[in-house]
Amino acid sequence: MNIENDPELIHLELKYCERCGGLWLRLYGTQDVYCAPCRAAATNLPAHRRKATKPRLPGEQRFDLKAQGKARTLQTGGRG
Repeated sequence: MNIENDPELIHLELKYCERCGGLWLRLYGTQDVYCAPCRAAATNLPAHRRKATKPRLPGEQRFDLKAQGKARTLQTGGRG
């Protein structure tokens, strides 16, 4: 018997709820992060209002430092 192609077989995975921490089963391959009760409660929450920021990569940044009364410039992310 080939269980890979069995139409009566449902693939599930164990998942913890990211809201309440409870364990529940979800269909394999889905992206749900909340259990059913928390999913219902989350739909009543207001929309997330985070200000979008421009993504930045580390490196090639300049910092002006004042050490011992002397101004110095530090550059990061350079080659070599």
